[in-house]
Amino acid sequence: MCDNMDPSRVGKNLVDQILNTIVDGMRSDRPNEIRRAAVTAMCNSLEFTAENFEIPTERDMIMSVVCEATQCADLNARVKAFECIAAVANLYYDKLQHYMEALFRLTATAIQSDDQMVGQQAIEFWSTVCDEESEIVDILRENPDESIPFLKIVDQAAALLVPILWETLSKQDDSGGDDSWNIAMAGATCLDAIAQTIEDKVVDLVLPYIHANINSAEWRLKEASVMAFGSIVNGPSDVKLAPIVQAALPVLVRLLQDPNALVRDTTAWTIGRICEFQALAISPDMLPDLVGGLSAALEDSSSKVASQACFAVHNLAAACSQETEAPTNALSKFMPTVLQKLLAVTMRDDWETENLRATAYEAANMLVTNSARDMQPVVLRVLTEALGRLEATFTVQVDPQERMNLQSLLCGLVGVCVRKLPESDLNEALTDRLMQAILAVFNIKGAVAHEDAFMSIGFLIDKIQIRFCRYLDHFQVCLLNGLKNVEEHQVCTVAVGVVGDMCRALNGKVLPLCDAIVRSLLELLQSPTLNR
Repeated sequence: MCDNMDPSRVGKNLVDQILNTIVDGMRSDRPNEIRRAAVTAMCNSLEFTAENFEIPTERDMIMSVVCEATQCADLNARVKAFECIAAVANLYYDKLQHYMEALFRLTATAIQSDDQMVGQQAIEFWSTVCDEESEIVDILRENPDESIPFLKIVDQAAALLVPILWETLSKQDDSGGDDSWNIAMAGATCLDAIAQTIEDKVVDLVLPYIHANINSAEWRLKEASVMAFGSIVNGPSDVKLAPIVQAALPVLVRLLQDPNALVRDTTAWTIGRICEFQALAISPDMLPDLVGGLSAALEDSSSKVASQACFAVHNLAAACSQETEAPTNALSKFMPTVLQKLLAVTMRDDWETENLRATAYEAANMLVTNSARDMQPVVLRVLTEALGRLEATFTVQVDPQERMNLQSLLCGLVGVCVRKLPESDLNEALTDRLMQAILAVFNIKGAVAHEDAFMSIGFLIDKIQIRFCRYLDHFQVCLLNGLKNVEEHQVCTVAVGVVGDMCRALNGKVLPLCDAIVRSLLELLQSPTLNR
């Protein structure tokens, strides 16, 4: 009932009645089934208890029964009780200080000794507190004079909490099954949240664990130490982390060849995080070994490792976003080989697992987007390769949904290549071929590729300008259909953008289409179902 009610419409008298009933059901002398149902009800009713939390005696009563429920013999009741505590942290953070000694003791015991389901939910409490305090830090950073409660709970607890989280990292699931949530993942996520909350202070707390285990003969400890490092790279300053990253990278590159697949997987992920958050720490002399290690990881027999290597390459390429118009940049020396390997990854037999094919194409897109001018011949070769693959999708016998997804990825790659190349490289024969393939994509009804196809057309129009008049008669039907595609609003939005591209590039040459385009735009504005 509470889960479906609007808190603003429920008076305190009714809330008090509901709370009294729930608290009675949570008593330790009630049957476990009753306690479990009552704890669930308490979770659903916490949003209604704002006034109660302002009254110390009533707040103490609520916190007392919830804390007591964390010791219930019923597993699901304990899980739900810690979920309640996390909800309290989210809703009533400013009221936590008085209860933190008890909450630390309860959560620490649950993380270390209870069933993993309970431990995960206890960790979630700390992740929630981190989220609340990170938000407060951001607010105070922008407005130092803002009057807002900041209890610095994580800062005070970190020295004791971080070692407890260390223990969870080595409780990995090595069954080889799906990536279902487990306590090791929860612990790593919480470490990440702590790093974003207390920033530089987390480094000295975690480094001893990393140093002690990074070269361990026990794979669990080794993987856990790499996971710990990857979990703290977002938050601390460049000044604090740069020397540590520089010392760690050679070790991480070596671990990309570790016998254990989970160690290789986590190492590639950690390198990807370093490339995303600490790219400035990667000096030019480190790049050959780093790129060489990632290139080898792209060929790893494990699809998980290969997917994480794609993630790392994507982030490494993204770090060159300020050098895209330079004559050359740090990646030019490696780009031809890495692009070739990424395109090979998209053709692997295990492309369906770990979103591998899409991740590889996205990494290739980023490499092309952030390439320097000396890579234009390479980009032209990639465009030709992508166009050939797009044309082949119309002849091979595959599942229709698979075909559409692949066409979407290929249209995306074609588009970024077109955007990167000079107009002189896009001769008439090439643009004819490109338009023929993309128009064929538009002929497939309901294709998920239409959005990327329109974006590719927009890039082409921007590049070849008045020369696009050659294709207006063939393209206008596709454009008008896109403008009418109210159900798929992303496609409709991109089609509207293409109208703008055409008007800017073609000037008066677009006049013959204007009546039909304006009618379609007016119909869009009048549509009751348009996503606005």
